[in-house]
Amino acid sequence: MISKKDENINVVIIDDESNSRELLKTFLTSYCTNVHIVGEAEDVESGISIINKTMPDLLLLDIEMDGGTGFDILSEFRDAPFLTCFVTGYDQYAIKAIKAGAFDYLLKPVNIQEIKEVIKKAKKIFADKKESSKPSLILNESGKYNIIKIDEIIKVEVDGNFSFLYLINNKRVISSEKLGYFEEILPSNMFYRTHKSHIINHNFIVEIEKGRTGNVKLSDKSIVPIASRRIKHFLEHLDAYKKSI
Repeated sequence: MISKKDENINVVIIDDESNSRELLKTFLTSYCTNVHIVGEAEDVESGISIINKTMPDLLLLDIEMDGGTGFDILSEFRDAPFLTCFVTGYDQYAIKAIKAGAFDYLLKPVNIQEIKEVIKKAKKIFADKKESSKPSLILNESGKYNIIKIDEIIKVEVDGNFSFLYLINNKRVISSEKLGYFEEILPSNMFYRTHKSHIINHNFIVEIEKGRTGNVKLSDKSIVPIASRRIKHFLEHLDAYKKSI
């Protein structure tokens, strides 16, 4: 699927007409960003083979070709993770294409704008899926459930009997859970307990002040202390996190 770092889309083109394949490749490489063509095929058998080999994000698929149809290819990949756009010279298959799970259907000859729109639509679908799949934290406070996306937590701060979760967009959630609870359940590679009263998210660090003790400035402009005994380990932990992303 889409790369976590650069969000590229890997594309396979299956069409029995070499001119059509070349045109699609030209449009994709010249006018679409973050798109990689990872394979192409001209018939059903080689099409199934290249999909199995590359497992693309997006399939640009013709319908009538040697050895069968594009529908025969899709029948081999039930619940496949890739998106399919049919690119064909036949308009009578549109309804069947939708039933087969295609997200778009283009009639030949295609133009640059149509291909750009297909890529734009595919990126939007992947971005929405990525957003909805982000891990969440569910807090039950007096029968009210707060669902919080973990990567939106800037810091957790304890004050008395309550913990306060500071989120992006100036949001704050109050919880009766102890700080130790959050230290245990939040991803240890992303969060660090800098002090007896604070846990911070590495992604929101703006500045670090080092000394015998230390302070961390976060993106919400708050200043969080680093306990003197934790400074060395905190910097090592932060360095390991930076190398992992």
